[in-house]
Order: sequence, then C-alpha cells, then structure tokens
Amino acid sequence: MKQYKKLLCATLLTSAVALPAQAEELLNNVYLGLSGGLAIAPDAKTKHPEFGKYTIDFDNGYSFSANAGYRFNEFLRLQADIGYLKNDTSDFIDYKRSSGSVSGTYGVLSVYGDYHFTDKISAFAGIGGGVLTPQVGNITTEEGKSLGFKTKENLVALLKVGTGVSYSVNENIDMIASYDYLRSADFTIQDQPVNSYDDKTHLSAHLVQVGLRYNF
Repeated sequence: MKQYKKLLCATLLTSAVALPAQAEELLNNVYLGLSGGLAIAPDAKTKHPEFGKYTIDFDNGYSFSANAGYRFNEFLRLQADIGYLKNDTSDFIDYKRSSGSVSGTYGVLSVYGDYHFTDKISAFAGIGGGVLTPQVGNITTEEGKSLGFKTKENLVALLKVGTGVSYSVNENIDMIASYDYLRSADFTIQDQPVNSYDDKTHLSAHLVQVGLRYNF
C-alpha cells in the first residue's frame, strides 16, 4: 500500500511540474489580433420572383474584426475571426436616390500559410469559411419616407479568402496590413410589415485593413 501511495505521489508531482511547461508551450503558439479599415462592397444584383432584377448600389463603408490563432509551425496556422462590416446604400432595389445601409456580423475559421522574407517581414495567405448575419437598415426614400426592411435568413454561409503582410515590431507585437474578400450565400430581403418584397441577393466585400497582433 505504501508503494502505491509513493507511486501516486510521484505521478502527481511529475504532473504538477510537467503541466505548467506544457501549458506554456501551447500558449507560446497562440496569438490575438485586432484590425480595422475600409469595406468596399460591389453593387449587388437582386432578383424578385415576379418583378425581375434590381440593383443595390453601395458606397464605401468600414469594417473591424478581432481574431485568435494557433501556430502549428512557422509556416501553418489556424485563425478564428469575429468581425463587423457596414456599407451605406445610395440606390436600394427600385428606390432610386434613396439612402440606407446593409451590414453584417460574421464569424470565420481560416487556415493560413506564412512565408518569411526576413526575421521581421512575412507574407501570408489563407482561406476559410463561416457564417454571416445580414441586416438591412431603414431605407429613406428621396421624398424622405422611411421604409423598414429585414432579411428572412438569420444566418447564411460565408467564404473568405485573404492575403497580407506583417512586420515584427518586437518579440510579441506584429503590425499587419491585409486584404480579404468575403462572399456570402444568397439571402432574402423583405419589407416590413407588408412583405411585398421577396428579393434574393448576396453580400460581397473587399476589406482593406490594418491592425496589430500580439504573440504570446
């Protein structure tokens, strides 16, 4: 019995010593980041089952995101992003010279590859998928009338591809400049409370962002 107790104590002692070292090793491969910048949304085509095709004209907007990642090695990493983008509209479906906005919160899981030019400068590229919650703000017509719209789907699939460069300021801090392209699956826009609109469209955006990354 004493031998078992000694063995148990030795196992617990070894674990107590080894676990902090393993946790530190794992943490050394983790990073956190914040980015923000310009969201450029190309004009989107819509399609109504009865009345045909219309267009949503977008102005340039803004975006920001937070991310967390894990490095498997110096060339490969996995990154999770949570972000938000918003673009104002100048023409909305058949309301010409109207004003409003289309926005969305998204979550994406991506795989990135890194190429190191020097100890400080690296390039990266990645691809990932996730979900988007599309939202349509109130649309104000040229005459000043406010119209309510919503999207029928709460979540739609989202594709993300991106590239960029990073500069290592010191051992822990990297400066990032990135370009990402986001493309959602189709969603349906409906007016409230009548629901006479039933236009299908999608959201695509070119995100040009700068940010910081903290490496543990």
